[in-house]
Amino acid sequence: MWYYKAILKGKEKGKPLSDGYQAYKHDAKKADKNIKYCESCNKCWEIDGSKANGSYYRDKGIKPTLFYEDFPILGRERKQCEECE
Repeated sequence: MWYYKAILKGKEKGKPLSDGYQAYKHDAKKADKNIKYCESCNKCWEIDGSKANGSYYRDKGIKPTLFYEDFPILGRERKQCEECE
């Protein structure tokens, strides 16, 4: 099971995080917002935010994209991916 552990420094060290908050349970809400469905290639996709902010990709104008072949499409926003455009 995946879990979240915060590393606190200075004054924050020793203080508990907000009671009852479990970050792994909120990943589904983030996925619903970011993952889109391409009707041309029949895949779900999202722009990889961790790499998109890097200077290498930003300077070259590349948007690193993650593709999901077996992903539920119900309720996903329909938008063409970069490869199909």
